[in-house]
Amino acid sequence: MRRLLLGAALLATPALAAENAVPSCYRAIPIGVAAPAPQRDVFVFIDQTTPLPADIKTAVDDNVRRLVRPGTRFTIASFSAFAQGRATTVQSSGTVETGIAPQRRGDVSVALLKKFDTCLAQQAPYAGRLAVATVDKAIAGASNDLAKSDVLASLSQLSVRVAASRARDKTVIIVSDMIENSGVTSFYARKKLRRIDPQVELDKVAKAEVGGNFGGARIYVIGGALLPDNGYRAEPELKALERFWDAWFRGSQAKLVEFGRPNLVNPID
Repeated sequence: MRRLLLGAALLATPALAAENAVPSCYRAIPIGVAAPAPQRDVFVFIDQTTPLPADIKTAVDDNVRRLVRPGTRFTIASFSAFAQGRATTVQSSGTVETGIAPQRRGDVSVALLKKFDTCLAQQAPYAGRLAVATVDKAIAGASNDLAKSDVLASLSQLSVRVAASRARDKTVIIVSDMIENSGVTSFYARKKLRRIDPQVELDKVAKAEVGGNFGGARIYVIGGALLPDNGYRAEPELKALERFWDAWFRGSQAKLVEFGRPNLVNPID
């Protein structure tokens, strides 16, 4: 399995990241025990209309690296605007497995157990490197030149995958300025964030039937209201934007835990 993992690592460039991209130790080593279901699902959704400064990108990487740990399945997807050739795409996913229950270890031969433990020791750092590399590739593809930003419709589409998860704990990181600019509505005025009326905007969204279902997930936003060249954002505009998204997520079966302006105050646990 050492050779299997190292061989995969050599191929794990961001361009080759794919679904279920982390080799399973339970499948590779015939120990006769089924892999435990992941207890946590981590989703990272990256808006490619929001270029990030270096410090915000580092914060995203740090949170992803910390969260990709044993017992966790991760999914990384990118989105922007449907009409600009950048459809919502799952870039990579994988699972970091947990070990055998202590009471079952005696049922496995010493030789197989040694191979299995070695495989698990390699799997977690491999998965972390793959996840961060995939995030970095998606962030690098972001551009200010995209005229529209279908944040609502994209998140609605991605929420289906979150809701389908059977994990006990579902964490969603959204890397985006969260400034909608689509056929549904626009939060811009003269290229700046305008002061929206959250209820008016929610009524527009309801009329357009752009809702989601995140199945009780916790939501963290990184990059909220981030404007090109650090454009000015007044507190009333920021509060109104956050209130809108808090209400939209509540209506979409999710809890907005923190809305980064643009960075989070606390690391995600």
